[in-house]
Amino acid sequence: MKNQVKELLIQKKDSNSVARNMLEFIDFFTDAELSDIYALLSANEIEKRKEILLRNIAEYEDTIEEIIKIGLKFERFKTIMMYEAVRKQSRESLNNLKSALNLSANT
Repeated sequence: MKNQVKELLIQKKDSNSVARNMLEFIDFFTDAELSDIYALLSANEIEKRKEILLRNIAEYEDTIEEIIKIGLKFERFKTIMMYEAVRKQSRESLNNLKSALNLSANT
């Protein structure tokens, strides 16, 4: 990796002072840093990373859409459950009222 980065820096050193400085201190970079430098300098590598990022964005958009769909289903389910609870409570209240009226009518 170091040699590949070195070659790219040599190609750019005449027109880029940063490349000249990096070339001077290339032995001090870690492998991860060299990998990042190579990716930045290599147009082909940049295009590959760009394609990967675009695919990831598309996947994230699909995931977000699925989450929204699940959320909407949950909201509908929650609304139905609340409706059923109110209906049950209303029925119980109505039955209690009928019972109370029947008891008070007999007394």
